[in-house]
Amino acid sequence: MGQVTFSEKRTSPFSVTKHIVFGVNNNPQVVFTEVQRTIDVSHWGNVGIIENYKMVNTGPSLKGEFSRVTYGSRSQADAKNAFRGI
Repeated sequence: MGQVTFSEKRTSPFSVTKHIVFGVNNNPQVVFTEVQRTIDVSHWGNVGIIENYKMVNTGPSLKGEFSRVTYGSRSQADAKNAFRGI
């Protein structure tokens, strides 16, 4: 885990100081790039609904090339770059 340290530096009232904080987030980030819903209503009262989603994981990317052997040999607990649910 990281550590944040604050100094005891005195500043004048109502002054502005810029701080930059970086963090690490290894969780998948779901972004819907396109959502389409088609509703079909017939003359006899039947209703059909079709929903299409295009999703992108904008979280951490894979390192290197994909290998089926490496992927199959690791446990499911290591898969941090996979969607578990929405």
